[in-house]
Amino acid sequence: MLSYRQNQTEEGVTLKKYRILKPILLGFLTPQDQFDATIGPEDGVILESDGHTIWTIGNGERHESITVGYAIQLWLDRGLIIEIPE
Repeated sequence: MLSYRQNQTEEGVTLKKYRILKPILLGFLTPQDQFDATIGPEDGVILESDGHTIWTIGNGERHESITVGYAIQLWLDRGLIIEIPE
């Protein structure tokens, strides 16, 4: 299980941010479609997670992924992402 710290939101949920080092696959859901997207370091996207939900942040936009939050630990273990310290 992920450990939580830092970035307490007003709801009391802890958020961590991650930089993508190697391509990862994330799932997304829109009212019209469900799709997967490969996101790599060249996309300039930062990941944010509370341990359950993963969001992508880039180009002034924030999108919620349907990929489970447990993927964060797998990607960390495999060196695909790194945590961005505060």
